[in-house]
Amino acid sequence: MPSTPQPRQFPDPSTTFSAQVAAALIAALNQQSKGSPTVPATTNNLGLLERWMANEGGLWANNPLNTSLGSAGYPHQFTTSGQDTGIPIFPTMATGIKATASTLQSYPGILHALASGKSSCTNFATAVIHSPWASGHYGYNPVAFCTGQVPPRHVRHHAAHRQR
Repeated sequence: MPSTPQPRQFPDPSTTFSAQVAAALIAALNQQSKGSPTVPATTNNLGLLERWMANEGGLWANNPLNTSLGSAGYPHQFTTSGQDTGIPIFPTMATGIKATASTLQSYPGILHALASGKSSCTNFATAVIHSPWASGHYGYNPVAFCTGQVPPRHVRHHAAHRQR
């Protein structure tokens, strides 16, 4: 009897490191906000936060969205040209998640976009772009934000960083 071809197996996206960080960030947001607004841990919200983290590129620094909160107490990321960004490199991901969640409490437009649990990437990107989160505002281009076509930040790997 011939064997039935099996569908190709792909990794479960909920097991990726970035998905785990996104889930932990949602939990921290909800804990710090004391339930108002609540950000549901939907597949959609996990994907939106993963896209944003990819655009920010801070996972290597235990700083999921490159918050500058707490920058005085930690070494900083530096650009490839040696300029201090003021963005901290946290000692653990838990520290970075807590700082990121604390920072996001001051961004009601972003939290509102996540509160439904089903915001489109374009709507979420627009909320991020119109906030003061990123100085370049992702080129004011929600499509670039959603497709990962945001110009990369030129930041050196942490081993080459100096402490302020």
